[in-house]
Amino acid sequence: MSGFEELAAGCCGAVERYVRYKISSKADGDDILQEVWLAAFEMFDRIADKNRFKAYVIGIARNKVISFYR
Repeated sequence: MSGFEELAAGCCGAVERYVRYKISSKADGDDILQEVWLAAFEMFDRIADKNRFKAYVIGIARNKVISFYR
């Protein structure tokens, strides 16, 4: 398993719960989750502190949810 997969596996439940709580439509929630994980993967090498990965990904999710409602 890569470093990204290990860190993502540790926080995927929290990220999914956050998005599902904010977005009532399952299809829209799935789309946002896909965008969140894609953005996290693309920026993974630029994260200086891997210990804060969960907070980083939840921040991405928060921003994607905000963008969804705009």
